[in-house]
Amino acid sequence: MMSNNKMRVQKYTGWFETEQGAFHFSKSAAGLTDLYVALNLMDEHDDFGHTDMEVYDEDGNDVTKTAYAIISSLENSDEYTKRYVKNDDT
Repeated sequence: MMSNNKMRVQKYTGWFETEQGAFHFSKSAAGLTDLYVALNLMDEHDDFGHTDMEVYDEDGNDVTKTAYAIISSLENSDEYTKRYVKNDDT
């Protein structure tokens, strides 16, 4: 029997604060980690997850607390630091 552990791609919507005001987004992602990568790293919105925000899944569920927890966990991991944070010595 095969296990189906794949996350389905769904649309996430919401907003987060930037220096220019609220930035509204609507992005498809396979989960909140992918959403973080898409917004924060690929689109270079480095405020996502670091300011006031609201995030909803495509069913309308508020997933903001989960998003904050995932972002905090990602950014505190050694893998994130090695891959995405530049060292001034490099």
